[in-house]
Amino acid sequence: MKNRKIAEKVGKELALFLENLKIKNALLIHDEDCDGISSASILAKLLRKKDIEIEFLAGHAGEDIKISRKFDFYFILDIPDLKLKTKNYAILDHHLPTKVNVPYFNPRCIDKEAYIPVSCFVYEAYKEIVKKRDACWLAGIGILGDFAIKSCKYVLKEIKKEFPELISGFSRELLFEKSLLGTLTKIINSSRIVAGKRGASMAASFLSKINDWKEVFKFKKKESKLLLKWYFKYIEEMEKILKVFEKEKLENEKFVFFLAESKYNLRSTLASYLTKFYKGKVILIGQTIGKFIHFSARCEGCRINLVKFIEKLKKSVNAEGGGHRQAAGFRIREDKLNDLLSILKF
Repeated sequence: MKNRKIAEKVGKELALFLENLKIKNALLIHDEDCDGISSASILAKLLRKKDIEIEFLAGHAGEDIKISRKFDFYFILDIPDLKLKTKNYAILDHHLPTKVNVPYFNPRCIDKEAYIPVSCFVYEAYKEIVKKRDACWLAGIGILGDFAIKSCKYVLKEIKKEFPELISGFSRELLFEKSLLGTLTKIINSSRIVAGKRGASMAASFLSKINDWKEVFKFKKKESKLLLKWYFKYIEEMEKILKVFEKEKLENEKFVFFLAESKYNLRSTLASYLTKFYKGKVILIGQTIGKFIHFSARCEGCRINLVKFIEKLKKSVNAEGGGHRQAAGFRIREDKLNDLLSILKF
């Protein structure tokens, strides 16, 4: 109930801001993961009701965002520490709060321990304005993508009530492996994995324009064809990588470590998937990009706080990154790999 009240409060504040916003066009700069995609799609639905022209641009924390043209207003969704030169923007986030002089919406400003994806409180704003729950399945994609099952279970219950065919139960296995909502989440996630930022922006745009989740599974539109094409490529690649993982992983009492070689960005998805098999341990999946090794870190039921863990790595191996207590990301230079392995006691 506590998380629900926080999400509703932030959602109402966002709804009031949107109702008073007078602009002709806006750029939604969103994270490329499921939460960024789904929250951007719900927000776009709201803005279009005010006849506001929308464009999407996927990005990621720590990367430069290149904006091709000027917009009346900008929304930054699920990307921490991104600042623009203009003051005509608002930030919708759920990472550790930061001080900014622009409209800022973050559940952790109310409770620093709250774990509420952006898609959850944007959906609350949607309900406040539209007075309908028809976008709950979109919020569900962001909630599952961010593994916020416990903190946002009330939204999943709304989905089961509005669209009973999407959910059969609320356990992790039923949601991710045996539900249509889980399949939808994997399909949307594959847009980022296979096609990167371009795919993520296309997915957000497509979801913002459809009213029925079944449209994702139809081959009538080029977007749905692409999404399903990417999904099958993702499934095939995951099967290959998991076989290599079993042979090459490093494991001790606290950590599971693996460097994946793939043309696709699979590290966060692979790390999240593996937590169910290694409860109590930190999963570290890395991929080399240029002179850096990028890592996704996940843990379930472990005592290590990943935010604090990465803060220590910043001092010891000059790591860059951050995130949440049980889900985070960082990168190190290739020449720091042996130092990292030593810290992990491998």
